[in-house]
Amino acid sequence: MKREEKVKLVEQLRDFFDRANMVILFDFKGVTVAEANQLRRALEKHGDVELRIVKNTLARLAVKELGAEILSEHFVGPNAILFAYGDLVPPTKTLVDFARQVNAVDIKVAMLNEKIISAVEVKALAALPGREQLLAQALATMQAPVSGFVNLLAQVPRGMLNVLAALKDEKEKEAA
Repeated sequence: MKREEKVKLVEQLRDFFDRANMVILFDFKGVTVAEANQLRRALEKHGDVELRIVKNTLARLAVKELGAEILSEHFVGPNAILFAYGDLVPPTKTLVDFARQVNAVDIKVAMLNEKIISAVEVKALAALPGREQLLAQALATMQAPVSGFVNLLAQVPRGMLNVLAALKDEKEKEAA
């Protein structure tokens, strides 16, 4: 690779690191090309995700220019980097599920909001519900008191109607 290409790649990586909400670093040693393509296709469904396999020296240069050197010590061995820009949970779930299926994938660390998180914490993040599901749960929680109050208010007329219906039935029995 020529120097100009390396400079461009470092600038591109720096942009990826700068824009990403979360960066996951994982070892892909032993992953076949077919498996790597399967992972790429699965990640493409989530939209705002980039998967890159780069040389460690170039990745170290990119994080050094951003001041995120805390990640550079983990650039050892064959690495792949997942950059997540939008919702973090779906691509993380996809990667963790893929790592379970393919024993060759080993999640090393992740950087979330400029802090290093361990592989265990990444797996815990993958266990969380997605953004849409959390919003639906929050909406249901906010609607619960209102719907309960409406049902309570509806009980008064319902009770009155039941009393009137019972009274009507009783009057009809007396008349017959």
